[in-house]
Amino acid sequence: MTNNIYTLLSEYRLGEAIEALQSKVESIRDVSVTGQFYTLLDNYRAYIRVQMQQLSTCSPAETEPFYRQAYSVNDRANRRIRLFKAPNDQYSLAVNSADGMFERIWTSDLWDDKEKADIDSFAGLCPERMPVVVSAVTLALCEMFDEKKLMYLFDAYEHPDPVVSLRALIGLIIILRRYDSRIVHYPQIASRLSLLSERPSFVRQFFNAHVILQYSRMTESVSDKMRNDIIPILIKSTRLSKGELGIDEIDRALSGNGENPDWIRNASDDKIEKKIQQMAKMQTEGADIYMTTFRHMKSFPFFNKVQNWFEPFSFSHPELRNCKSSTLIDGILGITPFCDSDKYSFVLMLSQMGDSSLNAITSQIEQQLPEDMSINDIVTDAGKDKDALVSGKNAEGIMRRYAQDLYRFFTIYPYHAQFFNPFDEKLSAFTPLHRDSFKSLLGHSDQLLTVAEFFMRKGLYHDALEMFRMVEPATKDDDRAELLQKIGFCEQKTGNYTDAYCDLVEADSIKPRTHWTVSHLFQIAFELKMYDEAMRYLDMLMEDNPDELRLIIKKAECLLALDNFRDAIPILYKVVYLDDGLLVGHQMLAWALLMAGSYDKSAKEYTKCLELDDCSAWIYLGHLALLSDEAEKACGYYRQALNFFCAEFANQQEGREKFFRSFWNPVKHIPSLNHQVLKLLFDQTLLT
Repeated sequence: MTNNIYTLLSEYRLGEAIEALQSKVESIRDVSVTGQFYTLLDNYRAYIRVQMQQLSTCSPAETEPFYRQAYSVNDRANRRIRLFKAPNDQYSLAVNSADGMFERIWTSDLWDDKEKADIDSFAGLCPERMPVVVSAVTLALCEMFDEKKLMYLFDAYEHPDPVVSLRALIGLIIILRRYDSRIVHYPQIASRLSLLSERPSFVRQFFNAHVILQYSRMTESVSDKMRNDIIPILIKSTRLSKGELGIDEIDRALSGNGENPDWIRNASDDKIEKKIQQMAKMQTEGADIYMTTFRHMKSFPFFNKVQNWFEPFSFSHPELRNCKSSTLIDGILGITPFCDSDKYSFVLMLSQMGDSSLNAITSQIEQQLPEDMSINDIVTDAGKDKDALVSGKNAEGIMRRYAQDLYRFFTIYPYHAQFFNPFDEKLSAFTPLHRDSFKSLLGHSDQLLTVAEFFMRKGLYHDALEMFRMVEPATKDDDRAELLQKIGFCEQKTGNYTDAYCDLVEADSIKPRTHWTVSHLFQIAFELKMYDEAMRYLDMLMEDNPDELRLIIKKAECLLALDNFRDAIPILYKVVYLDDGLLVGHQMLAWALLMAGSYDKSAKEYTKCLELDDCSAWIYLGHLALLSDEAEKACGYYRQALNFFCAEFANQQEGREKFFRSFWNPVKHIPSLNHQVLKLLFDQTLLT
């Protein structure tokens, strides 16, 4: 019923929604919600009567208040149902206790003017608590829509502290995406967003935030790569051991946003160095590479409290009173890319170590530093990083770390399943597309292009394609050709080969004969079975590389597909001349000779295939023998093939099935074979 009412409202079926609301409201018996509903019902009935008397057409502006009230009643009714059905979940417990400002904001009902004023007053008296207040408001909005709370996030975006401002921006994007279908009924919100969209700084931050949020959504794939690819290589290093892994990963984070390659040059294994460089590149791009390490450091009692997942890191936090601090640790925490909750994990982990272990770690980190760097340099760098944070120069870093804090809460917090998760894979990707709220921002082609390119690099081709198509064509030929290339590439990746071909042909007409365009035109033409066109593009590619084996083979494939066996044969002889050990070259040449009627030469090539461990060549030798009217010889070849296939599989039935497919697949292309005799020979082979 809950989803049904929201659907009815989104489809502008107000009367049906109100009718469904009535039965829901009457079932929960909450005085406040019931009163709000019957006010809505009476007002809407009165409005209908007036409209009927005047026989006038309803305007959207006149009905918007009714939609807002209906959404509000449904939200509040759902909240009451949740509190009744799950009295022991974390949200319900927090509603009943609400023993702090964070909990009171997070679990609050719809704000009235007094509650809004109280929050403003609190923020004025305790400005250092503003980041946490913004997070509490965002979590409250995830639970229930509230126009006043959403407007509060807009106000918070204007805050001079970049940590407050950018937390508010992340919250705005998450909440506007969540409630997009209803924002049309709140003109004040739409107007505020439209005004902000005129600011270049907001637009830039808005699109950057989408990239950062999408990267956070991809954290699990990054973690899988770290866990299954990079870390197994690293722990084989002489510098690492499995027991020290967590510490060494933290150690490598010392270089923050620009790791010094000299720090890892003493690794003797090139593969290890490559993996470390790969990890550094992932970090530079914005990947959350530390999730793997810190996932298992969130079991401290500190993280049982929801508020602590969103606290800006500070040693003055009451629950860190027993934690050790030092110049080195302060320096590390100052320049590390860790998000706030990971910094708390790091310090809490250190607090459980004895002095000897801590001294050993400190010594290890000092030894890893370059000769020309001291601990004092680290502390100085930390100070510079803090200055950048205060001045707002590190906006992307602030947003990235906050997005990681959010991701950790919504995916690691022990009771995270009880809450709406904005990073859920079932939801659409973090793009400004498909959200009416963001329409005013889609005209910024430069920013849209940046996001589209990010999505393309990450393999999200459908979303990237849609954004590329919205970008205004550039005036410069090179830029227009490049945009068409990207559109064509995404169309190719999504299987839309016909449109991809047309777009790349246009790109080629603007900027002719670029290697990338020509090579992709060849690929698509080949996929579309336009083999003459494919060969035309192949000839362009071969002008500079006439002996490139891959291109020669592809040209032969095109000729074979066109049944032009005689022209394919000399090309395939060149293939086997360039690489006599290449099985596919001998297979293709043998087939071309067979189809051209050169049976003896074909048999010679299939014999070569046998030398290269292609047991299916026995079948083709059998077919060639049968074409020469040597049935008994053919049967011997077939029996050899069957024996090989059965030996290849532990299950003989599988071997026989593979033999069956390999035997009959080529037959339809060799019409001169006597199919009746072939069937008898096949049966004889099986029954012998």
